[in-house]
Amino acid sequence: MASVARVTASVAVVALVLSLPAVLQSLLQTGEVALPFYWLVALAVVVLVPGVLMRSFTGSAGSASLGVLLGLLYVLAVVDLRYYVGLWEPMTTLVSFAVPEPALGLVVLVLAFCAASGAVGHLLGPRAAVPEVEVRPPPEAPPEQAPAEPEVKAPEPSPPSTGPEEETKPAAAEPELGAPPEVGEETMSCPDCGAEIPKDAKFCPYCGRRF
Repeated sequence: MASVARVTASVAVVALVLSLPAVLQSLLQTGEVALPFYWLVALAVVVLVPGVLMRSFTGSAGSASLGVLLGLLYVLAVVDLRYYVGLWEPMTTLVSFAVPEPALGLVVLVLAFCAASGAVGHLLGPRAAVPEVEVRPPPEAPPEQAPAEPEVKAPEPSPPSTGPEEETKPAAAEPELGAPPEVGEETMSCPDCGAEIPKDAKFCPYCGRRF
């Protein structure tokens, strides 16, 4: 809704400014209307008003062109276009080398200012925010790890030795108790039990007494 109002206002202002001499001529019922610097004011309105209101190239240029078209149609309906060429003489002289026909030069000049109005609208229009691109540094390579050295286990301390191991010698088999002496062997009597035992016996095989 707001854009429609801006377009309507732009077109109306441009059309009114361009047709102002014809409007005044019809109201005053005179053949000549003195408007000093009319062309300068009209071009300023054509360029600035649509640009400020629309704030885009397409909207500004389109509104200015539509306003110019409506204004010139009103002029043609009321007065002769050559009357307008006289009002725009300082500007039409600048384009007379490219466009010999004064009336056509006037149209070309106004269309050029419509394009200028679009440029003003583009400059005043909002700018799209440019997204900031975050530049990330390349990831650093992980530092090379040296190969792990095999763990050398210290030898377990041996328990302290208490001394040279004593060789366990089998005990000499003692004669069983109650074994009689061999025949022809020297004997003696046990002082406790009186039994005949070998003379070199360490104990009595009958009563167990040691000698």
